Amino acid sequence: MNSCRACFDVEAARREYECNADNKEKLMSLLVSDVIEIFRKEIPQWDSGHTVDTLKTGSESDEVKGIVSTMVATRDVLAEALQLGANLVITHEPTFYGHEDYLFTDDDPVQAAKLKFINDNGLAVWRCHDAWHHLEPDGILAGMVDALGWGRFQSGDDAAIFDFPQMTLADLAAEVKSKLDVGMLRCVGNPAMVVRRAAFSVGCNSWENQRRLLRVPGVDVLLCGEQREWETCEYVRDSASVRPQGLIVLGHVNSEEAGMKYLADWLRPRVSGIPVHYVQAGDPFCYL
Repeated sequence: MNSCRACFDVEAARREYECNADNKEKLMSLLVSDVIEIFRKEIPQWDSGHTVDTLKTGSESDEVKGIVSTMVATRDVLAEALQLGANLVITHEPTFYGHEDYLFTDDDPVQAAKLKFINDNGLAVWRCHDAWHHLEPDGILAGMVDALGWGRFQSGDDAAIFDFPQMTLADLAAEVKSKLDVGMLRCVGNPAMVVRRAAFSVGCNSWENQRRLLRVPGVDVLLCGEQREWETCEYVRDSASVRPQGLIVLGHVNSEEAGMKYLADWLRPRVSGIPVHYVQAGDPFCYL
């Protein structure tokens, strides 16, 4: 009787071990939906019901083998993701060119080739734009501040304001160009003007917000990704008649890209066991 009882216990233990092993394997697996849910939980101020941050290709039920974070899911970035063994690409900007990522209804060969490449290789592409800007502090700005080493200069009242030791506009532009490895910057204002306080408007911000930053007391220069040349540019040019200010235009990608490296670093400990890579899209422009 005791011998039979012992045999029963061994068999039960074996079954329990196998069940636990199965559960462990299930726990280690991660679906695309699980990754998106991490952002929903950790950034509750992001309104995931009204957003451009949607899955562009693939399925939320796809199992994640590896993740690539990037500024733009270009063909080159997608190809590198495959080489890295990743099947989930998290991109900040659109995959299919328009802000809403609507697919063209005509037979567009560029779109068709990109879509075929993505689908043929089983890639899931999720956009993380609104969510990442709603991180506190803004995930893109935080990554740019890290890349520039400007954390110690950041104003306590506004994360987009920086107080520097005195330098010239030309010196500040040279520092930004060097630290971000930017091919070219465009500037408005006297290169010799003294700069002590700067504002940073990442990406393509509105004219209203850029003007707001320029009107923050003491701001000498605005750094931005993009601006309409008849708006911010001309405002800064006319400021010379009142209180001279400067403008440094980095280009959209250059002004935000480090923020997606920051995303990879932020996400990695939250998906333990899943490889997370950052792949640089790079400045699309060449300078002749």
